Amino acid sequence: VTSGCNAVRLTYLPLAPLPPATSPLVSLQGRYANPRRANPALVDDYRRNMQPLANRLKLMHLIRHLPTREAQLQRYANLAANISQPTLLIWGIKDGLIDARTPQRLKDDIPNLRVETLAAIAHLPHEESPAEVGPIMAEFLSTG
Repeated sequence: VTSGCNAVRLTYLPLAPLPPATSPLVSLQGRYANPRRANPALVDDYRRNMQPLANRLKLMHLIRHLPTREAQLQRYANLAANISQPTLLIWGIKDGLIDARTPQRLKDDIPNLRVETLAAIAHLPHEESPAEVGPIMAEFLSTG
């Protein structure tokens, strides 16, 4: 669930011409708690993936169809209640893109959800701190 401000910003930016890689508009703000942890090759891959207009249109379509109203959220919550297998959410507390209430909401909705929070991590924990995420995933998969 994103705030209206983020949804609007994300909805319209992908269609704009992409700025040069050195531009401050190509930002990792909200994605990494510490942008110095970003792998430059991976950032270039993200950028290349967003070059084709078709990819930006697909992303915009996805964002526009995210549930934002309570009735839409409730429909997904009802479906989530049927998830019976163990489920893992690794949450970076410094995530600047997803509403901070989301982990608790998911925990309320998904019966077997295990939430692992990482204090110094943002939106992409598997990229920002694979050394922390890997053992959590390995342990979950071995006991799952």
